[in-house]
Amino acid sequence: MAAVGIRRGRQSCSDVAAVLKQSFHVGIPEEGINLKKMVEGFEKELLLEALEKTGWVKNKAANLLGLNRTTLVEKLKKMQITNPAG
Repeated sequence: MAAVGIRRGRQSCSDVAAVLKQSFHVGIPEEGINLKKMVEGFEKELLLEALEKTGWVKNKAANLLGLNRTTLVEKLKKMQITNPAG
């Protein structure tokens, strides 16, 4: 998957949408897609990437993603994402 640099306040929503469309657009097959599952999968990959980049320091990962730490923690709980190192 292509890397996309997104920083809060540095790129507009339309800029981000254009980058995502170019990087991740796979087309919609005739039978359709499950958008919710695709978005959740994309979100999970970004959360994991941010956590790995920051050594699983949640404050730093949340900042990298433009989230509050509590929001990140709730997303991790919902997606059952835990630190593999324990």
